Amino acid sequence: QVGSTIAYSFLVTNTGNVPLTGIVVNDAQLDNVAICLVTSLAPSESTTCTGTHTITQAEVNAGVVNNSATATGTPTGGIALTSESDTTTTPLLQSPAISISKSAVLTVDNATQNVANAGDVITYNVVVTNTGNVTLTDLQVQDIFENGSPTSLSCLPITLNPNQSVSCASYNYLVTDADVETGGVLENSVTARAVATISGSVVTVQGSASAIVPLDGTP
Repeated sequence: QVGSTIAYSFLVTNTGNVPLTGIVVNDAQLDNVAICLVTSLAPSESTTCTGTHTITQAEVNAGVVNNSATATGTPTGGIALTSESDTTTTPLLQSPAISISKSAVLTVDNATQNVANAGDVITYNVVVTNTGNVTLTDLQVQDIFENGSPTSLSCLPITLNPNQSVSCASYNYLVTDADVETGGVLENSVTARAVATISGSVVTVQGSASAIVPLDGTP
């Protein structure tokens, strides 16, 4: 997860035939400079160095942390020597997910309170949240009223980081005489879809919600 740390251990060995001093590990991804048990090595001697790296959102989105490092040491009276690089790969769990909520409020509530009458106005609000741990893109939200044709809602931004929410444009519905004569309830559903790249493949996630408003005369 973002903010978690990976602990790295580096084994540094003097493979030459002269002593080395000033032993350091070169790793740009470490949070702080690696700490080595000793910084001077006789030929064939080794030391262990340690450091940590804090996982970023970009790395979770990629699903992996690739970390390369080198070691540097200086022979007496000589020029600093740097080893070949060594790389380790740490896979990260990717869990794309999305949720959506929909509310319906009688902002104009005439006649019988808390139920819809002709002339009442229902205000709908939709909120979409990235509940996974990877960034979602290309958010699309479609609204369906009373099993009618889908209508796209404007929801900006269309890219959501984990735990980020977006409120779609709210809208109103004027309750008609025909609605009341039909009776029952007014049902409005909504579906959100977005994509994420998981292990190099594009994956679509979706969530749905509905809001129901009782009409006057509902038992």
